[in-house]
Amino acid sequence: MARTVADAALLEASLAVLGDLGARLVPVELDWFDDANAAVNVVLAAEAAALWRSELVRTPCRLGAATRERLLPGLAYRASDYIDALRLRSALLSGPVARLFAQADLLHLPVLPVPVPTIAEAETPGAIDYLAFAYPSRAINLLGLPALALPIGFTRDGSPTAMQLIGRPLAEARLLALGAAYEHAAGPRPMPLHAGASAAPAELTAP
Repeated sequence: MARTVADAALLEASLAVLGDLGARLVPVELDWFDDANAAVNVVLAAEAAALWRSELVRTPCRLGAATRERLLPGLAYRASDYIDALRLRSALLSGPVARLFAQADLLHLPVLPVPVPTIAEAETPGAIDYLAFAYPSRAINLLGLPALALPIGFTRDGSPTAMQLIGRPLAEARLLALGAAYEHAAGPRPMPLHAGASAAPAELTAP
C-alpha cells in the first residue's frame, strides 16, 4: 500500500489551514526517527510478549493467528535489548528532540504513512507490515510526547485520512487549543460516498 497523491494533497491542505491560523511553517529534519522506531519496536514487543506469555506458551490456540504472529517475536528479546531501548529514549529526549522543540512549538505528521487497511487485510496474517504501518506514531509513543490526531478528509475511495500534531512534554493544553482552532477553521468536510451510492455526499460539520 502506497500513500496516494490525494493523501498528500490533504496533508498539504491541513498545513495551509494551520498557516492561515498564524502558524509559521518550518521544515525540520527527523533523522532520529528510525532509531526511535527501532527502539520502540523492542519495547512494545517485549512488553506485549511478557503480558501474554502464558497464553502464547500454554494456550496459543486461544489467540488469533495474526495476534500470535505479532506477539511471538517479543519472546526473543533479551533484557539487555529492552534496557538499551529505554536508554535510547532518554538520549533522544535530551538530544535531538530537545533541539527540535527549541526551533518549533509543534510537529505536524501524518497519522499513517499508508492508506487505511481493510478489515480483511487486518485479519490476515502477514497482510500488513505493522512496523511500517505505524511508523509516524510509534516513535512518539516511545518518547511519551503529547499528540493529537485530527481528521483532515477522505480519499477518493472513502478512506479517512488524519494528521497528528505533536508537542513538547506536558503541552496538552496547547495541542487541544490548536486542534479546536483547526477544526473551526477547516469547516465542513464532505462525507465519503459508499460503493453504489448515487446521491451527493452530505456535509460533516466540524465541532
